[in-house]
Amino acid sequence: MMTGLLGANVRNFLPFSENFSGWSGFQGGTGVNALFPDGPTLSVASQQQVPDATGGAVGEGFTCTGLAHDPVNNTWWVGNYGQKTATDGSSPFTSLCQVSLDGTTLVSQFAVTPNTGMQGVAYVTPLDCVAWCGAATGLVYFVDRVGNQARAPLSVPYTTPNGLTWDDALQGLWVSDNATGASICISLSGIILRSFDWTGQGGPIDHFHVDAARGTAGYLWASSGANGAAAVLIAFDKAKDRIVNQWRLDTAQAVEGLHVSGTTVTIVNDGYYHSTGSPATSAPYDVNNMQTYTLPGSLPAYRYRRVFAAYTIGPFGRMVGRIIADKGGGATSSDFTGWQRASDIPAGMATYSHYMRSTDGVTAYNVGMRLLNGTQVNKVVTGAWTRFSETQTVAANATAQAPVLRGTFGSDDFIDILITGAMLNAGPIAAPYVPRLGA
Repeated sequence: MMTGLLGANVRNFLPFSENFSGWSGFQGGTGVNALFPDGPTLSVASQQQVPDATGGAVGEGFTCTGLAHDPVNNTWWVGNYGQKTATDGSSPFTSLCQVSLDGTTLVSQFAVTPNTGMQGVAYVTPLDCVAWCGAATGLVYFVDRVGNQARAPLSVPYTTPNGLTWDDALQGLWVSDNATGASICISLSGIILRSFDWTGQGGPIDHFHVDAARGTAGYLWASSGANGAAAVLIAFDKAKDRIVNQWRLDTAQAVEGLHVSGTTVTIVNDGYYHSTGSPATSAPYDVNNMQTYTLPGSLPAYRYRRVFAAYTIGPFGRMVGRIIADKGGGATSSDFTGWQRASDIPAGMATYSHYMRSTDGVTAYNVGMRLLNGTQVNKVVTGAWTRFSETQTVAANATAQAPVLRGTFGSDDFIDILITGAMLNAGPIAAPYVPRLGA
């Protein structure tokens, strides 16, 4: 437990004591440096142009946005943005379209209001209805299968919500923000159940789908990527609360909805709509269609390194960073990854300390910490908040390093930890923590 947070008459010589995104990373050999590598590419398995519908260009299929499976009718619900192309200037006919499972037939269509800006579409199990969002209203709308309002709109904390899917296990809707990498799972009564920051995924998250069959608590699948470039498919393990893998979809350059069942990924793509404007999709990607891709039979753990700043609130209300790092399998002193921050401490004896615990509260990790000019030491991080410290004699302006994973050291190859309260004080013992949030 943290002690002595208030009123300590001791100087902290270490800046950014609770914001580890203000520290710099260092790596070598098999140590991972990439924030989020692209991942392998999946080749399209099948393609089917979506049928024509009111609001779309004749012979080109409607401008699809959002995809949800209706388990009662065994059909797809697909949003219709309601305009032919990005530059056609026509009045939109925003609607929901019910489409056959093979993507060939328009089963039904009805207009919705407001009639602009539709994005995500979801099937909401407990209400047996369809939900959609967009329109820059900060609302999610609910309708039955013929377009009648199923319940009052749900207010969400984003002006322009985009991705949308229902989560049976959490009994809430996953919603993404069109402007950032933020996302939440929100109950039908408006309580925020979960949140995750997807910043760094090549753009805001477009669409979501929950796959209950994967992992111990299901996967949340997401799409991202700029129009005119191969889409990014992201697998997020809800139990681990982290991204576990991702891929590029070679033929989807305007992905607008997704669904994952087993190894089959189904997406809708509004390439024809984006064939005008900038950036534009070009042939052969300039089509409004439904596509399928096949996932590998097993999904190996995805290697990346990341700091989540202000991940949660820690002991005594302090800001906590979450650090995920992967050293890889290298076993030499040249195989390493870690974070470091220069101090302004004078030369002499100094004590470096900080608080750590494993993110899941269960797993134990071996990580290194040290002050440059000193010796790296191993610390065993458990599920309980613990203050770790190390005293060393250092040169002026010594650099603190932690957490560090190194091949010749007793550290693990991978860590997922929470960290806060970094402190560097003069003397042979760790003084009571003094926050130093900035430089």
